[in-house]
Amino acid sequence: IAGLNARSARLVPTNAPTETSAKGKAFITSLGQRAFRRPLTDAEVTTHLGLFTQGTTLYPGGDAFKVGASLVIQ
Repeated sequence: IAGLNARSARLVPTNAPTETSAKGKAFITSLGQRAFRRPLTDAEVTTHLGLFTQGTTLYPGGDAFKVGASLVIQ
């Protein structure tokens, strides 16, 4: 899994929480707004957050946020 590049990292709000899951939710919300040009529904956020949290299971030893975000982007 490639790390997030600078362009992707801009999708993380500057005031995002530091805790991985909360930061992932902020990332997903921001990405969804840009990708779909509308806010994601709660169900869509939940679905993407489920994928995000699988990152460390699928890629153990990697940075939890980076592997989760990479899965969501792919």
